[in-house]
Amino acid sequence: MDQSLLSSVAVTRKYSLLAVSISVALIASSQAYAACDILTPSSNQTVTCDGAESTAVISTAGSTSVGVMVNSGGQLTVASEPAISLGDNSTVNNAGEITGQSTGILFREGSSQLSNTGAITGVSGPGVLFEGSGNNQLTSSGIITGGTGGYAVIFGSGNDTLSVTGGTITGNINQGAGADTANISAGTITGTLAQGNGIDDFVMSGGSLSALQQGDNRDTFLMEGGTIDGAFEDGDVADMTGGTIGRVDMKLDNNIFNMSGGEIINNLVTGFGNDTITISNNGIIGGNISVSGGTDSVTVKGGTINGEIRMSNGNDLFQWEKGTIRSSVLMGADNDAIEFTNLDLTSATTSPLIDGGTGTDILTMNNSQYVHRDATI
Repeated sequence: MDQSLLSSVAVTRKYSLLAVSISVALIASSQAYAACDILTPSSNQTVTCDGAESTAVISTAGSTSVGVMVNSGGQLTVASEPAISLGDNSTVNNAGEITGQSTGILFREGSSQLSNTGAITGVSGPGVLFEGSGNNQLTSSGIITGGTGGYAVIFGSGNDTLSVTGGTITGNINQGAGADTANISAGTITGTLAQGNGIDDFVMSGGSLSALQQGDNRDTFLMEGGTIDGAFEDGDVADMTGGTIGRVDMKLDNNIFNMSGGEIINNLVTGFGNDTITISNNGIIGGNISVSGGTDSVTVKGGTINGEIRMSNGNDLFQWEKGTIRSSVLMGADNDAIEFTNLDLTSATTSPLIDGGTGTDILTMNNSQYVHRDATI
């Protein structure tokens, strides 16, 4: 064969092999630096995101059981829509950064789960949005930030669960209707948590929350620690053993408030209904205790009440066994009962005025001492 022809073939083979090598290298490079390995997942697929991505992860219509894992270092920043949009029974585990225009993560329907140790942001809407009536779960020790509208997280109308174990949630949280549960053990929520209609449960052992609204129906509340800076409203059955609340307004229902520790900075108020309040051990109320019309009961077994006890209308019961009351006890109208049990001068040194108000009132003293020059029982 002609020598020049051989040389030409050799050169052609050389450049062909070089082109193949470059092509393979580019493919390998693309695979190595891909942010999310699947952008339109279908049912039962799992998406893994490791790098920077500007295209949304949106599951196909009707798909279920999609998983998304955003690892540490993963960044989804989407300018025109949710960064992640998934259907029923989906799971997201986020340790990276997710930013979406309308919302950070959208769960379109059904029941899904989100675990967040990273950061999620909604630019013009909530950081996280659960739509529909499914039973959704959110656990966060990271950062969730809401945009325009003031909401960081919005749930649908199912029986939803919120667990905050650290980090910061900037904005309000709406759990919607349903039998919802919230548990806060650490971290900061800068807005109001509204649990909506339904039989809700709230537990707090640490962290801070701007305000709590439990909504309608027979809700339960337990506070062992942490801080509610503003108001706790709408509760029905509440136990407080520690922590701090700005004020309590339990509104309309047959309310129960048991306080054996912690502090309410301002007033404890209950609305119309047959209410029961018990203060014991080291509980402190900085303002007044006020109950509205109804057959109400206030029992003081310990602690400190700096303001007045205002019983209002109805055949009410006031019981005092121990603790410090620094202002007057006003029984209000109707036929009331006042009971002192084992009350000694140590507790009675504050000598609050006890005014029985109008009606036929009964005073019972069981092994007790009480002296006040202006008592009008």
